Amino acid sequence: MDEIQRVFRRANQAIAAKAEEVSFEGRVPFLCECEDSQCREIVQLSLAEFEEVITVGDRSVSLPDHG
Repeated sequence: MDEIQRVFRRANQAIAAKAEEVSFEGRVPFLCECEDSQCREIVQLSLAEFEEVITVGDRSVSLPDHG
């Protein structure tokens, strides 16, 4: 994971924490963590899906075609 991906991961973790804090239900808008440093796409995931992605070391939050 390069620096921009780490920055986006930290931002996504903050988004998830806030969503949990306010008991948000539904899909949460996360930043795409793909390798393209110019990407600013949004990935909609439930908090459970986000947690599933980040618990596996080599996975990242990204759109299907962004790898």
